[in-house]
Amino acid sequence: MLAEAIDRQANSGISTETGIDVDQLVHDLRGPLSVIVAFAETLDGASREERARYAERLVCNAHRALALLEEFSALHDLRQGGVELHRGAVDLGDLCRAAVKNVRQDARGGSEVSCLVAEGGVVLSGDRDLLGMALRAVLRRSLREVTATSTAALRLRVARERGYAVVDLSNSDSSTGFEMDSGDGTELEILQRVVSLHGGRVLFDHAASDLIFRLALPVAKLA
Repeated sequence: MLAEAIDRQANSGISTETGIDVDQLVHDLRGPLSVIVAFAETLDGASREERARYAERLVCNAHRALALLEEFSALHDLRQGGVELHRGAVDLGDLCRAAVKNVRQDARGGSEVSCLVAEGGVVLSGDRDLLGMALRAVLRRSLREVTATSTAALRLRVARERGYAVVDLSNSDSSTGFEMDSGDGTELEILQRVVSLHGGRVLFDHAASDLIFRLALPVAKLA
C-alpha cells in the first residue's frame, strides 16, 4: 500500500548539512546571469524585433536567477529548521499546472512538460508558496536532465489515493534511463524537506520504468 511505502521511506536521503553550497550556487547562477549579460550587450544596434526578443530572454533569465536565490535561501532556512508553514486550502492540481507553466519557457529541443489532474481535483491543507517553489525547482531540474539526453516529455500526474494526494513525475521516453536519486541535488532536497514538513514523503522505489519520482501528501481536513 502507498501508506506503508511512505512509512518505509520516512526521512530517507535528506541531508543533514546546515550550510549553503556556495560552489553550487555560483554554478547555478552563472548560466542565467551569463545570458543576461550576453543579450544586454547585443541590444545596442539591434532591430526592433530583435530587441523585443532579447528583452524577453533578459526577463526570463532574470526570473531564473531570482528563483535560484529564493531556493537557496529557503534551503538554508529548511536545514536550520526555521521555516514556519502558512497553511491554507491548496488545490494541488492548480499548483502543479502553475509549476508546469512556469518551467515551460525553459523547455528546449522539442521537450514538453504537461500536467494531468484527476477528475474532481485534489485539495489539501498546506503552504502554497513553499509547495509551489519545491515543485518548480524539481521540475526545472528534471527538464534540464531530460533535455540533456533526449526530446522526451515530462508529465506530472495528480491524483488521490487512500487519503493521500499523490503526484507522479514521469518521462515518456524511459529508454533514456533518466531517473532521480533520493540524495541527488539541491532541488530534490528542497522537495523532500518541504514535503516532509507537510507530513508526506518523496518515494524513489520506481514502480514503473518511466517513473522519476512520486510524492505523497496526506489530505488533511480543511477548516
